Amino acid sequence: MTKIYLIRHADTLKENLGVYIADDTNQEMNEKCVLSAKGEEEAKQFASKEEIKQIKVLWTSNAVRAISTAKYISENNNIKLNINEEFKERIIGEKQGNPNYFKEQIEKEEYKYNNGESRKDVQTRMYNTLNNIFKDNKNETIGLVTHSQAMLFLLMKWTNVEVIDGNKREIKITFNDQEIFKGNIKNLETFELNVDDEMNLKEIKHII
Repeated sequence: MTKIYLIRHADTLKENLGVYIADDTNQEMNEKCVLSAKGEEEAKQFASKEEIKQIKVLWTSNAVRAISTAKYISENNNIKLNINEEFKERIIGEKQGNPNYFKEQIEKEEYKYNNGESRKDVQTRMYNTLNNIFKDNKNETIGLVTHSQAMLFLLMKWTNVEVIDGNKREIKITFNDQEIFKGNIKNLETFELNVDDEMNLKEIKHII
C-alpha cells in the first residue's frame, strides 16, 4: 500500500492582506506570491507533525508559496524537494463574473472561463503527473504540496464532492458514503490517501 499526503500551502501574504490575485492577467504574480510571516511559522510547525515526518518522497507545485511550505518538510525529513508545474493551481482565465463559478466547476467537469482550466483539465494533469510519480515510488509515503482547487479537483477523481455554500466555498467530501470533510479548504489542510498498486483509493482521512 502506498500513502499519499495532499497538502495545501500555508498562509500567504496576499491572503493576509485580503488581496486575491488568480486570473490569467496576473498569473506570474500569483505564482510568485510569498508566505506571510504567519505562514512561514505555520509551515515550520506543520513539518514537525508525526504524520508529515513519514514523508519520504516530496513534490510541490512551482508556485513560491507551495515551495516555501514544502521546504520545511524537505529540511525536517532530510529529503529532496521536487518541483513540477503540473501541480499548480487551476488557471481561472478571463473572469466573466459568474457568481456561481465555483459551484459550476464542481458540478460540471468541463465548465471554464475563456483561456482558463476546467475541473477535468486540472484533474487530468494532476492525476497523470502524480501517477507517474506513484509508479516509481510504490509502497513509499509521498507528499504533495499544492493548492486548494487543484487538490480538490484531484480528490474528485476518487471521492464525491457536494457544494454546501458556493459563496463561502463550503463543500462536503464523501468516500464510500462516509463523510470525510465538511467546510472550506484552509491553509495546510491535509488529506491522507492510501492507494493500492493501481492507485485505486482504498482509504482516505482528513488529518489536519
